[in-house]
Amino acid sequence: MKKGCLITIIIFLILAIGLAGYLYYNVKIPVGSSGEQKLFEVKEGESTFEIADNLFSKSFIRNPTIFAYWVKIKGYELFPGLYYLRENMNMDEIAKPIANKDIQEYKITIPEGWRITQIAELLDEKKIIGKTEFLKSSEGLEGYLFPDTYRIPIKIAAQEMINKMRDDFSTRTKNLALSKDDVILASIVEREAKKDEDRAKIAGVYLNRLDENMYLGADPTIQYAKGNWEPLSSKDLKIDSPYNTYTHKGLPPTPICNPGLASLKAVKSPEKNGWFYFFHLKDGSTIFSSNSAEHEANIEKYKEQIAN
Repeated sequence: MKKGCLITIIIFLILAIGLAGYLYYNVKIPVGSSGEQKLFEVKEGESTFEIADNLFSKSFIRNPTIFAYWVKIKGYELFPGLYYLRENMNMDEIAKPIANKDIQEYKITIPEGWRITQIAELLDEKKIIGKTEFLKSSEGLEGYLFPDTYRIPIKIAAQEMINKMRDDFSTRTKNLALSKDDVILASIVEREAKKDEDRAKIAGVYLNRLDENMYLGADPTIQYAKGNWEPLSSKDLKIDSPYNTYTHKGLPPTPICNPGLASLKAVKSPEKNGWFYFFHLKDGSTIFSSNSAEHEANIEKYKEQIAN
């Protein structure tokens, strides 16, 4: 064998051994010695490379590229959730619980303005709590399950989740002295307002109507009776229901959704400017009027821009 070939082979072997050692070091040797558990979140929709970058930024791994390719070579699928990891875990020990969906906690966001049925469907979809169980346990609590982001254990009963949401409602609203009517009206404001700055104004409109014994004429209350938030037809406005605020005066019997704090505060501090009518434009802005004639004139003026 020629001397040049021998040198090339030796160099190749040295490089191969070095690479193998480098890979072994990254895969098998933990970053640190601490056994303290730290919470790590894999978010919905994150790619393997994004997860790897996050693990690297939180000092769980040394090399995000090696982690990403290691996961692909092993055939692991990484699942969203909250995981407790330690610095003294090697790369494979970190990847396995995420691939095995060994979730310690869930992180779930309940949007403002959702009704209980929507919350139940989300919890069921995420396989946290069955829809039927949640609906049964939350009967009569529409409006009082606070919309928020919750960290919850992987094994949680419906009643435990409901208690957590009700406690959150009580804590967040403790200084508002809310009545049932306040919560009902806030739920309507929540579904009507497109922008935060309009919440207090819309609350003022509805309070003006109530003071004058007018029909509230709130589309979301009929949508609640129908069981969805789809746009209404002229036929829907005649639906026979105590939630039809076009045919029944006063507030509906119960809240129609679970309002957020901004809508609850708006009802307690409404902006009353003598307005009795409003409608929304496609850009989300709201046009207010003091009387029916002004309202009709505004509808004509903005007819090309009115939201469906």
